Amino acid sequence: MPFSMRSAAIAIIFLAAGAPAVGQSTLDRVDPSKVERYEDREHTPAPADGLIATPAPDRAPTPDTATVRIGGVHVAGLVALRQADFADIVDGYLGKTATNEELAALADQIADRARDKGYVLASARIDPQPLKAGILEIVLDEGVVDEVRVEGTSSAAVRRALSPLASGSPVRMADLERRLLLAGDIAGVRMGKSRVIQSNGRKILVVEASHHPITGWGGVDNDGTSTLGPVAVNLTVDVNGVATGADSLRLTAYNTLFEPQELGFVRAQYSSRIHSSGTEVSLTGSWSRSEPGAYLSPAEIVGKSWFGSIGAAQPLLRRRSASLWLNASLDVRDVRQRKADIPVRRDRLTVLRASVYANIAVFGGRLRSNIAVSQGIDAFDATRPGDPLASRFDAGARFTAATVWADWTSRRYGDFSLNAAVLGQVADGPLLLTEELGLGGSRLLRAYDYSERSGDRGAIGSVEVRYDMDGVIARNRGAQAYIFADGGSVSNSGHGFGGGSLASAGGGIRAGILPFTDAGVEIAIPLSGKRYDSGNEHPRFRFSITRRF
Repeated sequence: MPFSMRSAAIAIIFLAAGAPAVGQSTLDRVDPSKVERYEDREHTPAPADGLIATPAPDRAPTPDTATVRIGGVHVAGLVALRQADFADIVDGYLGKTATNEELAALADQIADRARDKGYVLASARIDPQPLKAGILEIVLDEGVVDEVRVEGTSSAAVRRALSPLASGSPVRMADLERRLLLAGDIAGVRMGKSRVIQSNGRKILVVEASHHPITGWGGVDNDGTSTLGPVAVNLTVDVNGVATGADSLRLTAYNTLFEPQELGFVRAQYSSRIHSSGTEVSLTGSWSRSEPGAYLSPAEIVGKSWFGSIGAAQPLLRRRSASLWLNASLDVRDVRQRKADIPVRRDRLTVLRASVYANIAVFGGRLRSNIAVSQGIDAFDATRPGDPLASRFDAGARFTAATVWADWTSRRYGDFSLNAAVLGQVADGPLLLTEELGLGGSRLLRAYDYSERSGDRGAIGSVEVRYDMDGVIARNRGAQAYIFADGGSVSNSGHGFGGGSLASAGGGIRAGILPFTDAGVEIAIPLSGKRYDSGNEHPRFRFSITRRF
């Protein structure tokens, strides 16, 4: 419901009397919805290198004859391939007298050619036969799978994901990879090796898999500020196979540790696969509350935020070398803040979003990237320009923005590797606070607090040089030292403020210290002025401990 005229008048008086730029900046920095923006860890399926163990081909069986004079060769059993695909191989044998070993080599070459063309399960044989007009027949099985057998789990969802492989058509490597990876994308499923066996003349693809009904992680870090933290704990639990076997319920909680009232956040997300092609739909809801302490305690600021979303995701391409997902959602977010029990801020946005996420092996490393377009719409009592309680007087719920981020990690060169990341945004006009691009946080501009600067448009970049020290801290557990430098700039349209440029540099160590337990320490040095919260340019020390289960 819209705020009353009395509330709007009180807000106007408060903002006019309280140094607008400083007052607005303070509210921005303790916005209760900001925790969701930095606590939402990226969760995308892993590339799963090494998942697919293609069977080692057996030596092709051949007839038990001393020699055979080859006048011609006919490849039988072709479904997808043609005789011409083997012409260059056959030409090398025409007119020759071949031994049993040479016949086996010929059959192997025929099978290898089929595999090279993507039919990874192909095999060839030469049956005992009378040669008519000197024509030798080679029987090629292009790799038709008669049955898919799953070992280790009774999950019907995994079987549904793999069943298209037994379609009666030859199986290509691309199809095999896609289906195994899609099965591994099911919540709680971990894929093992695959192999092919022959039974009663039937080719059976045997796939190892396991299902884990409960997974998750929890941890502690000091990513907060003196007013919201700085030490906080977080916990995420995935309940997998809730109703359909291909669904999950993710529950997330985040809270400041020593001053629990300063910042708290809870979220629930239900997602379910609705098609064997990998299509998923999701419902998400979250709620957060902030009551900043330290030097802001006397201000009696209390913020509350809720968020709801309905979304869908579709894998367009799923390979070990490259994967592509299309995502879409309808989001509604409401943010309210009060000072001394007087309403001073209210933002509500309804946003349609579409994005394409990619995970690609490129330039000798792995690139992850996302391109997103957001369209704000005037629905569900969304904020309008000129609302005195909006985070920006000249912004409203109608907007168009595009955001792109990319993260590339090189392969190891000895013990060294490189990571580079960029994040950018453009918009067609002023944006409300939650849609702005922020500088600062544990990922980019690490010496500064979250959203130390923010704007409608801008760009951020980071470079990190890594040195792997496997086994240095604990045997069989990785450790990595790194140094980094990052910088960025944001600006605003219209009458917006809070933009600017920041830069920082530093280094740290991240390591596995126990089974399923990772820890990290980092020193980040501000290079472009004081932090707002601390009021100084001292290096920032960060630590984190995360436990997976």
